[in-house]
Amino acid sequence: MTEEEWLGSADIETMLVPLRRTGRDKRLNLFAAMCFRHLIHLLPDSGQHNAVEVLEKKSVGRARTQEEAFAVRSARSAIPAMLERDGSPADDPYLIALMLYRELNSRLQGHHAAMAAKGLADNAAEEAWQRWLLRDLFGNPFRPVVADPDWFTPTVQFIASSIYQERAFDRLPILADALEEAGCVNADVLMHCRQPGEHVRGCWVVDLILGKE
Repeated sequence: MTEEEWLGSADIETMLVPLRRTGRDKRLNLFAAMCFRHLIHLLPDSGQHNAVEVLEKKSVGRARTQEEAFAVRSARSAIPAMLERDGSPADDPYLIALMLYRELNSRLQGHHAAMAAKGLADNAAEEAWQRWLLRDLFGNPFRPVVADPDWFTPTVQFIASSIYQERAFDRLPILADALEEAGCVNADVLMHCRQPGEHVRGCWVVDLILGKE
């Protein structure tokens, strides 16, 4: 696959192919967690909402054993005999809960988790959001950015940290200005911060600055 093909692809499975070869399993698992977060409003109750939070923490290695056990019970509680039900995730919150339960219980890593999350994309809007999500988490895998430490001034680090902690992605253009002032001229970095669209915790520019690769 070429860079041009990847950037123009409309198929999640095709986009995942080069990402599996990068060895960035944690980031692929974060992709899975973010797919569930995007549908969190469809889940039945606060127990499943908490399970999504724990799955996100698990994807970056910050979930405690007790938290995981409670999250598994919470996700399972919304699944009375759902294994044989028909339906699609977008219109059946219990099927989403079932997939969440399976994901929390999974010992599989990397592309397995990402492919499980792909099952949540059953309509054009959700597929389009997942394509944006992959680009927000990974940037351009064919043109990885090598950061200059001089970019990471105290101001840049403070803004990036506040964006990450508060999910304040409306501040990304401010981050771009601060990076430019620090001497960053990388077009991919600056354009990503300034382009419109939804961002998530795990945005590749913010994580690059904070060393969360």
